[in-house]
Amino acid sequence: MSCLRVFCSVFAMVVTLSFATSTAQAMPNTILNAMQNSALLVLAEQERVPPQQIQEYLEKKYYGRMLTIELDNDDGLLIYEVTWLGNDDQIVEFHFNARTGELFWMKGINIRKLERDKP
Repeated sequence: MSCLRVFCSVFAMVVTLSFATSTAQAMPNTILNAMQNSALLVLAEQERVPPQQIQEYLEKKYYGRMLTIELDNDDGLLIYEVTWLGNDDQIVEFHFNARTGELFWMKGINIRKLERDKP
């Protein structure tokens, strides 16, 4: 992406945030929060690990396949929330820091059974 396009995108988001902040009393909080979250996600697009990298990591480490991957803003921390389907139909949820790609949380049944053998 060219520097001019990045600048224009950032400028548009700053204007949107400024407008949203100045009209905050006239808008319901849910609309304002959605606008701010969308602006943050667009601004952070340049600073995050691509979702394909997260999928490749999981495919190397665990048996199964990815069902969904979502980018979420949790109080300013961008998180990839991944739903994984194991070979025995177990569902596992993984959370990754979207900026660093670090796995920091997982929840599911028999997760160790999904782990591929280490070389």
